[in-house]
Amino acid sequence: MTVSVHDVAARLVELQLDQYGKGEGLAVMSSSKLHKLSYLCQAYHLAWHGEPLFTEEICAANSGPVVMELFPYQEGGHSIESWPVGDAGKLSKAQNATVRALFDFHSYDSGLQLGRWTSTHIPWLRAREKMANPDDRQVISRDDMGAYYRALMDAPSTPKEYAARFMDRYTELGVKL
Repeated sequence: MTVSVHDVAARLVELQLDQYGKGEGLAVMSSSKLHKLSYLCQAYHLAWHGEPLFTEEICAANSGPVVMELFPYQEGGHSIESWPVGDAGKLSKAQNATVRALFDFHSYDSGLQLGRWTSTHIPWLRAREKMANPDDRQVISRDDMGAYYRALMDAPSTPKEYAARFMDRYTELGVKL
């Protein structure tokens, strides 16, 4: 079942506060980090489960991926201490696992770092290529997100692994060197 980005945002903010309560991290999450983590949660949920995590679209803004529906609820702008809408309890076990995994992996990254990083990824770049005006916000394709992050997970991590993966293919094809 697909949930709202507000349900995901509520869970992300909850995780941030839990981390702070354990004496780790900050008591607030930046709005930029919330947008980028929402994007990554959506992208990896698509890659891992083949279905969207939430229904709202994600746009390729200058600063990286953003979810337009989050902007009206960013109390006071840049530092988020709570999420006034959404229900973290609506997330299924699999959805919660996706959100937790992405939060845990990126919990100490800033919104700026995540924006710079996600802006080098193919889904964001493809959306930006389609824009007529640099200040437009083009929707990032869910198909691109799922395929790209699935490919990242499948990519060999070393040159030796890369060569080993393709060596058999070239041998089977009888490629003469």
